Amino acid sequence: MKRRRPTLAALLLGLLMASGAAADTAAPAELGPGAFGAIGVAVDDGIGYGDGAAAARTPAHLVQALNASGRFASATLNNFDLPQQLRIRIRMSPSGSKEAATGKVIAGAATLFLVPMKQSYDYVFEFELECRGRPVGEWKHQRTLERTQFLLADPHSGVPALMQEAVAAFVQQATESGKLAAGCR
Repeated sequence: MKRRRPTLAALLLGLLMASGAAADTAAPAELGPGAFGAIGVAVDDGIGYGDGAAAARTPAHLVQALNASGRFASATLNNFDLPQQLRIRIRMSPSGSKEAATGKVIAGAATLFLVPMKQSYDYVFEFELECRGRPVGEWKHQRTLERTQFLLADPHSGVPALMQEAVAAFVQQATESGKLAAGCR
């Protein structure tokens, strides 16, 4: 009976240590709203809208998605006075052959975009987090969006949903990595 007590104590100690480790990995999900403080956001938008109003909405959508995540006390555009900075680069390119994509655009233009044509685009969102000028981490999110080119179709429909998804993926990956949770205050 005496031999089992030390074994039982070691087993209980092992379980307590394992449950403590599990609590540490679950801690980021239990953080309260605004736990990561304020963050300044800079956006390098390489989508190429050709429309100033549409281009101005991209940074606004990204900042709105960061604020909606609830993880930051505030996310503000081009506020470089904050110690925590997030740089977001967006790139877009036609999926597959560039010649085929160009051909579809020319064919659509020839028909005055009255004939609907499908076109796929690859979007890459790169997130770089800095704390007091030091790089903390980088994350990348890539998605393909298929759009219909048509006279009455919005050529940028679906892009705000992609931005929302990319920001959500960034927040989750950065939180799980512990690099966001380290805090930069």
